[in-house]
Amino acid sequence: MPRKSQEYDDIPGTFVFDAERSRQGYGINMFCMSLMKEENRKAFKANEAEYLKRFQLTDEQRELSGKSVTLGPPPEAQLVYDHARGSVGVAIRGARRVVELPKGYGGAGAELGMIDDGMFVLTQPDRSPLMINPHTGIARPF
Repeated sequence: MPRKSQEYDDIPGTFVFDAERSRQGYGINMFCMSLMKEENRKAFKANEAEYLKRFQLTDEQRELSGKSVTLGPPPEAQLVYDHARGSVGVAIRGARRVVELPKGYGGAGAELGMIDDGMFVLTQPDRSPLMINPHTGIARPF
């Protein structure tokens, strides 16, 4: 179910992490956290579709869950801090752009990874994962 628009959604450069956004990311966060246990990683590799049924995921999250994600700094991108604007972004080599991240992202514990189709994902404790499209320059939670 799509998120209802809120009056504070149009604050430029700001991503408000409210209860509704928290609920949107709950299933994917629980899935990701479950993979910290070896037995869960084995169960996921044995039958991905069946394992994903344990979590309330959107179709997009379910599709992304089966893709290969490499965490650690991808050679094509890195987290950068813009002192002049006081913002954090992802500098993408070849795209000649810096994708600005919503406020609150890019802090302690943030990890940038690459999904096998060329998209980037930013994970950070206490935040929904962000999908970063290097072609459009859009960063959004999923």
